[in-house]
Amino acid sequence: MSKVASLPYIKIIRALQRDSWMVVVRQRGSHIRLQKRVEDEVLKLTVPAHRPVKRSTLSHILKQARLDVEEFLELLETDALTSDNKRFAAMPKFPPSCQRRGTMSEG
Repeated sequence: MSKVASLPYIKIIRALQRDSWMVVVRQRGSHIRLQKRVEDEVLKLTVPAHRPVKRSTLSHILKQARLDVEEFLELLETDALTSDNKRFAAMPKFPPSCQRRGTMSEG
């Protein structure tokens, strides 16, 4: 099993998005909540909006996402090949309600 280096949260979210994770169900402060439907259950995980996210934290995120390191590295490679190194290509798409001060209104 190979190791993953510390990565910025944007790259982690983009890789998870390629694995059908719904980006930004909600955000509170510096923590972004994602979810994914798998058969008859909904998986949920939280990604801290840190640059970089520590390796140990990323390891826990991958366990919650039910991904092994090799699958995650493939998702990262796919992201690197399609982004063409544009500055905003790796930015996650936030719903309009999240764009004001980085949080969603609860209503």
